[in-house]
This record gives sequence, structure tokens and C-alpha cells, in this order.
Amino acid sequence: MKQSSLYRRFFCFGVTAGVLLLIADVAMACPNCKDTLAEQGGRLQYAYAFSIALMIGAPFGILGAWGLAIYRMVRSNLPK
Repeated sequence: MKQSSLYRRFFCFGVTAGVLLLIADVAMACPNCKDTLAEQGGRLQYAYAFSIALMIGAPFGILGAWGLAIYRMVRSNLPK
């Protein structure tokens, strides 16, 4: 691959990323939702907290399951 072609690709990527960052609006984040739910009270805020815990724990569960599967595959292929 030519050097100029590589520079052109990096330049196009940089310009595209810059334009996307400049035109993006600020999104309403989850703390705003949390404040609204806290005003309503009841079990809704506990459900909100539980959903956050699940979103945080899901990647660790998936990676742990993959790790266990790989460990078992390696362990079963070892000579006895």
C-alpha cells in the first residue's frame, strides 16, 4: 500500500470523526431519568437500580462463561 493512500485514509477518518463530534447533540443521560423516577417513588426506582446492576453484571457473566468454556476445552484436551 502506498504511503499517500494510507495518509489519505487516516485524513478521511479524522475528518469524518471530527464532523460527527461537532454535529452531535448532548444527549439526556440516565441521571435525569433517575431523578424523575425518584420523584415518583415506589418500587419503580428499585427496578431502575436493578436494571443498572444487570447491565453492569452482564458483560462479566458473558466473559466468565467464555472463560469457563475455554478452560474446560483446554483441560479436556490435556494428556492424562
